[in-house]
Amino acid sequence: MLKYSQGFYKGKITELEGYASVLTEHIETLKNYKSQLPEFWDDENGLSTARALESAIVGTNHALTQIKMQLAQYGRLVDEYEGASQDVQQKIENALSALDSLASLAPAVAGAAL
Repeated sequence: MLKYSQGFYKGKITELEGYASVLTEHIETLKNYKSQLPEFWDDENGLSTARALESAIVGTNHALTQIKMQLAQYGRLVDEYEGASQDVQQKIENALSALDSLASLAPAVAGAAL
């Protein structure tokens, strides 16, 4: 059984998509800064800053990958939830149909018992 409602997971998906968008923009900004760096800073400090920017790019890419993995997980949970809901609905319909069949047999059984 799923621990949370389908809406909860859909809300998390929307939230994570927003974070993924922010991280993607951040990565582009960092890459832009790194590409501009040699134009105005070409000493050892500039190289150190370039390494720091590259490290930040790698770390942000890692965070983005984690978010994408979490999005995939939540997507699977939503799919499972939808499948489980459909399965439960089908079982309820089958049970109601069986009860209707039994109810229609009840008068015949009651008449036969007399």
